[in-house]
Amino acid sequence: METDGPWPFEGPFQGMGTHPQMVRRVVEEIAGIKSLSVDETAKAVTRNTAEFYRL
Repeated sequence: METDGPWPFEGPFQGMGTHPQMVRRVVEEIAGIKSLSVDETAKAVTRNTAEFYRL
């Protein structure tokens, strides 16, 4: 379990500890906001993350 978010969550994550699996729900939300497919959004997030860490 991740330790960078030790506060209590509200909404769909209520009662859960921070976990990388939450990224899927975040990607779904971004896809909805931007009117993109979840797959397309996931690929963009993955690509952006890889670029970010290539510093």
